[in-house]
Amino acid sequence: MSRSRRIILICYCASLIVTFLIVPWKAAPPGGNRRFEVTLGYAPLWNGPKPPPELLNLRNDASLPIGYVPPAWYAYATVDSSRVILEVGALSVLCALAFLLTPTRKHQSSG
Repeated sequence: MSRSRRIILICYCASLIVTFLIVPWKAAPPGGNRRFEVTLGYAPLWNGPKPPPELLNLRNDASLPIGYVPPAWYAYATVDSSRVILEVGALSVLCALAFLLTPTRKHQSSG
């Protein structure tokens, strides 16, 4: 195996580890209505998402920013597993293409 292929495999393994440790999170309102699921962004698997501190003290509905998620929803956060599967699939396809398109050895010129 060529050096460049080994580098691609090492990068692929490192990317998979990061993909499984820093995961996307989603939440639904406390009533369990999945129709209103909201993406909460990425956070470490062992820590979970936290609401931004500047949004914790907002009281007036007129001043709420677009995409505001009530802090209570963060307690119901779950890993967005379908998105993790999509990321692993896309990463696998990209690395497989890079691996297959990398030459196996150097071509020697005849001359």
